[in-house]
Amino acid sequence: MSSKQLSFNENNLKIDDKKSFTYSNKSPETLIHGEVEIRDAFGNLLQRKSNIILLGGRRFVLEKIFNIEAPFSKKITLNTLLSINEREHINPVPGPRQEKCVCLFGVGRGGSEISFGSIHTPAEKEFNLYDIIPMRYVSVREDLSAEEQSKYFLKKLSDDGEYNVYYLKKFESDPELVIKIDGEEYFPNIDTDNEPVNISRLIDRTDVEMYIQLHLKISAEDVREFFIATSNIDEARINELSVYFGYPSASDYAGVEAFSKITFNNEPLDDETKELDIIYKFFI
Repeated sequence: MSSKQLSFNENNLKIDDKKSFTYSNKSPETLIHGEVEIRDAFGNLLQRKSNIILLGGRRFVLEKIFNIEAPFSKKITLNTLLSINEREHINPVPGPRQEKCVCLFGVGRGGSEISFGSIHTPAEKEFNLYDIIPMRYVSVREDLSAEEQSKYFLKKLSDDGEYNVYYLKKFESDPELVIKIDGEEYFPNIDTDNEPVNISRLIDRTDVEMYIQLHLKISAEDVREFFIATSNIDEARINELSVYFGYPSASDYAGVEAFSKITFNNEPLDDETKELDIIYKFFI
């Protein structure tokens, strides 16, 4: 009876234990994304744009979710940029202030050149509008009524001391949380929503749509006063918009930062009766 010896070595086995990794330095898209529609008083669509969540907005979401707050040195507030209500008192409890939320909006004229189609595309690292303009620009002698002052914030005196300048405005109504499936209001179904999905049902499966809807308004009084006082009504326009987060403080707002931003072709406001209704949706 003969015996055979079988020997193994690395050449016999030809085992290749190398692993292939693919790396991309492209940042993932943010989980929250937005869509903005600007319509005239008759409901005609004037602009439809996707927004971009800015650096401060991304940080604020993480602060809220995990109940932590970045130090002041990592923030650039609109209060500091405009020298309005800059002082912030230390929050006595850990995390972001409970009352801090997305609650105001502002507009600017730096999002596009005069020529049509020359829109400046914003980047996530930005922290404000390119050229913010006041929502209201009112003579000190004829300031806004108490009711009007409840809508406009970040107030300061103009350099010549002749005007009260209001940079931001409150939303037209409270934010609305929308949860829908197939266009209808969605309610969880304990019997079916957590069932495994088999192949036969995959083609008919519908996911739940969820978003926050904001209603913003540019009224007939907004924006034009600034152009009338500093240049002329023919130049009145907007081409960028941001929504801001902050918290009430000393009859104004503090800790105000831009959450998101859009830029678009010039929307003329030389017609002093023209109003704009803006529907701003944030999806997740």
